[in-house]
Amino acid sequence: MISPEIRAEARRLFYVKHFTIHAISEALGIHRDTVAAALETERMKRGVFVSELDRFEGKIRETLEIYPKLHGSRIYAMLKDQFRQGLDSYESGPCF
Repeated sequence: MISPEIRAEARRLFYVKHFTIHAISEALGIHRDTVAAALETERMKRGVFVSELDRFEGKIRETLEIYPKLHGSRIYAMLKDQFRQGLDSYESGPCF
C-alpha cells in the first residue's frame, strides 16, 4: 500500500506530465505494478479473456458427448470444415 501523496504524484505524472509507468516507477522508487495499481486505469486492468472458440463450446461438448474418444485435431478439422461451409450448417447439430 502506498501513501495518498505518492498515489497523487503518480497520477499527476501519468495524466498531466504523460510519463510512462516505467518512468514513474523509477522517479518514485516504487514497483511498476504498484504504479499501475495506483493509476487504476481501465487499460491496465486485466479483463476476462474471450476465446474465438467460446462460441463453439456448446457444439464441441455436444460432439464429445456423442464421440468421447474424438481427438482435438479431428475436432479442429471439423470446425474448420464447418466454418468454411458456413455457420448455419454448424449450428444445426453436432459436427458430424
